[in-house]
Amino acid sequence: MADKYDKQNTARLPLIESVIIIAIFAVVSVVIMQMYLSADRIQKKAVNISKATILAENLVEEIKAGSADIGTRYYDNEWHDLGNRESEAVFKMTCSIKESISETSGSFTVYKITVTDKTGEELISLDADYVETKKL
Repeated sequence: MADKYDKQNTARLPLIESVIIIAIFAVVSVVIMQMYLSADRIQKKAVNISKATILAENLVEEIKAGSADIGTRYYDNEWHDLGNRESEAVFKMTCSIKESISETSGSFTVYKITVTDKTGEELISLDADYVETKKL
């Protein structure tokens, strides 16, 4: 009689082990999937910050060249310039004059450049100093 119960208990053991292994695998899979999704969000945000930085630096170069338009520029999700089509914009770059000092020898201007996404979250903000000297 004891032999019969030992065989049944021995047969149940692999089944219990299998259920425990599947449960552990499911928990680990959920954690790994959450990490993957989180890493994907962080990577997309890093790409957007990188592109925003490049565009802000390009605007600084335009300011230095004297061909920059002060105001707001709009961009789609692929960072293509949309002109004035604010309704389609995903990103917005704003350039304004923060400070300006003019003297006989030249002028000093500080530009404030800010890039935000459609939720209003700031991706990058920088101040660009520009000194223009007058030729005597």
